[in-house]
Order: sequence, then C-alpha cells, then structure tokens
Amino acid sequence: FNGTTTPNCWSQSAVQDGPWVFGTPGFTWNTQGCTFVPADHTGNSGNYAALDFSGTGVVDVVLEMNAVDVSALTVPYLDFFFVMCGNGYTPINILYVEAWDGTTWNLVDSIQENTNGWKNYGFNLSGHVYNSNFVKVRFRASSAGNTVTMYLGDQALDDISIQEAPADNLAATAIIRPVTGCNLSAMDSVEMQITNVGAATQKNFSVGYSINGVASAPETFTDSIVSGASATYTFMAPINLSAIGNYNITVY
Repeated sequence: FNGTTTPNCWSQSAVQDGPWVFGTPGFTWNTQGCTFVPADHTGNSGNYAALDFSGTGVVDVVLEMNAVDVSALTVPYLDFFFVMCGNGYTPINILYVEAWDGTTWNLVDSIQENTNGWKNYGFNLSGHVYNSNFVKVRFRASSAGNTVTMYLGDQALDDISIQEAPADNLAATAIIRPVTGCNLSAMDSVEMQITNVGAATQKNFSVGYSINGVASAPETFTDSIVSGASATYTFMAPINLSAIGNYNITVY
C-alpha cells in the first residue's frame, strides 16, 4: 500500500470499531506488549494497512479486495505480510482470511499468533475459485471476545498479492497434540498438521519441533501431499511433559 486512503478496488466495513487506516501506521502503535513498531514492508517509503485495537472490542472489521481474474494462473495463491503483537494479553486478537464463493464467505484460514515483526503468509486459493475464473478475498479482524486488553495487539497488512503458487511451499498449519490440560505425562507425543500450499506434490521432507527453544532431532515425512491438501504427522520420539509448567512448542 502506498497511499493514505483506502485504495481503488478495495472496500471496508465493520460491525464495531475500526476502520483500517493507511499510513505508518496512521495512529499511535501500542508497544506495551511488544516493542516493535512496523515500518513499510515494501521498502519504497510507502504505507501499509493498520488497525488500531484501542476501541471497545473489535468485531468484524473487514478489509476486502475486488474480484480478481485468475484464468492466467495454474494455481492461484494469496501472498501477504502481517504483523501483530501477541504478548501480555489473552485471548490474543485474530485475523480471519476468507474467500467469496459467489454466494457466501468461506474461511481460508485464521492467524492468531505473535509475529514478532512482519511475517509472510501464503494460501493456496485453487479451492476458492468461483464463476470459473475469479477469486475474491477479505481480511476480517476480531479481538476474539476480548474487550479489556485487546489494545495490546494492533494489526497491520502489506504487500498483498494473488499470484502463481510457488512449486515448493509447505506450511506447518497446526499443532494437534499435545493440548493444554492437567493429564500430560512423561510419554506424550507431538502431532502436527502440514499443508502443501505450493503447486507441486511434496514427499520425503524433513520435519521437526522445539520445546522451550530446544530443538528435537529432525524426522522425515515419507508420504505424499498433493497441492492444496493437508496431512498429519506424529513424531516418533515421546516427550516428557509431566512437570507442571508452561511449554512453548514450535513445529516446522
């Protein structure tokens, strides 16, 4: 984004709070939970879209792009950069990515994480083409029901594009196990979901995880995942979660 107003071919709506503004960021970015303040990601001294969560509770603040003709693309792919602080409050704010099917909006995915600066996200849109050749995407922000501390998690978007999917592009899209609870043991396991957001079928690639910053030995996923599909993988080695406390688990 380069201007200071909603760009041509984009529109906005909101149930409560908002709107998305275009600047750097156009308001005082909250730094109580995280110290970073985003700058234009493109690097051309332009702007970005930002949302101030200092209201009474953000509900469905939408930034919507116009329909895009993807007939020239083999595998249409949404690519963008996003930033949000996820420290010091709960539940943390959330961004829904949704696609229009000609009748209603459908969830592509949701983002609810502390990005620690700009982070690149990409989603395969081949399952979201409507009227044969078109895709239409929107970003819907929410404070996830938090009306007290949501102000700690302002959001920003930049460099949004719909393009040809890269051939090789895998994403760790979920941690299925373990889950928070009181019955974790010394023989628990880590299970992850992997999504192929690229154009080519993927097989025989390395996967891993870390707990509180300590990485596991890498393992190999040997099955095939076709473009746009997801699969799960359970790591072979058990993990010890018997001690009471907080565990920070990352899969990759």
